[in-house]
Amino acid sequence: MLTLLDTNVLIRLRSGDALIGDQTRERLRSGAEQGALAVSAVSFHEVSRLCRDGIVSLDMSILDWCRRCVTSGVVAIPVGWEIAVAAPQLANEGFHGDPFDQTIVATAIHQGIPLVTTDRAILGWANDSGQLDVLNARK
Repeated sequence: MLTLLDTNVLIRLRSGDALIGDQTRERLRSGAEQGALAVSAVSFHEVSRLCRDGIVSLDMSILDWCRRCVTSGVVAIPVGWEIAVAAPQLANEGFHGDPFDQTIVATAIHQGIPLVTTDRAILGWANDSGQLDVLNARK
C-alpha cells in the first residue's frame, strides 16, 4: 500500500532533518524499498515556490531535485479533476485554506492512503474529522 508524504516530510526526509522520528524513518525506508512512497504532484509545485521565495534551499536545481525524487522510486500522483474539485471543498469541513495542503489531503483521501506529516493543523483536523488516515512524522 502506498503512503503519501506531505511536502514538509519530503523536504525533511531528503535533507536528513532530525524532526522526522526514528519510527517514521524506518517505516519510510521500508516503504521506499517496496516502491510504496508517493507524493502529490502539487508538492513539487510547493517546493518550487518555497525555493523561489527563499524559504527552502536545495543543493541542486529544483528540476534536478524533483527528478531525483521520482527516479528514486517515489510515485508522483497527478492532481486529476476529482482531487482538484474535492480539495477546496475541505474548507467546508473545517480544514484550513492553504490550497497546497488541501490538495495533498484530498489526494490522500481520494486514494485511500495514509498521509505522513509534521503539520500540526493537518494532524489536528485528521484527528477531529476522522476523514484522513494520518501518521505523525515526528514519531
